[in-house]
Amino acid sequence: MGCCGSTKKKNNTVEHSPSSLPVNREIMPELSDSVIDDLLTKTKFSKQEILDWWYGFLTDCPSGLLDKKKFIEVYQYRYPNGKAKKFCDHVFRTFNPDKKTHAIDFERFMCVIDITLNGSTDEKLEWAFTMYDINGDQRISKHEMSCVVESMFDLLG
Repeated sequence: MGCCGSTKKKNNTVEHSPSSLPVNREIMPELSDSVIDDLLTKTKFSKQEILDWWYGFLTDCPSGLLDKKKFIEVYQYRYPNGKAKKFCDHVFRTFNPDKKTHAIDFERFMCVIDITLNGSTDEKLEWAFTMYDINGDQRISKHEMSCVVESMFDLLG
């Protein structure tokens, strides 16, 4: 998967894991300077890391948007023996808290990835809380906790 599991190659291509199709970065759209500047301010990623993620993201999401179907596909590829849908529902909800759209853009994707990879303990706990608080009432019930934990076990197979 480009956005979540690409491997970089020396010849300026990114290998797309599920289909193993190399992608030439020279023909992909450029990320705007304003988005790069915003991400440099909002995240702990370097410009090169942002660009690497951008090329991987476009490999999997040529429209520039990541929808839930593609998100589930990524996890199903990573965990072929498990059931990804329930877990992905919980994680995707944290990417898209306003639920106004059924897809997320690259900037939102990177902000959440930054929290999970580079965030402080408090930021990670807040993100995890959002995932467990399924109904958004600012409390985690036993039922919500059970649903998320069960989805993790299902994911692992």
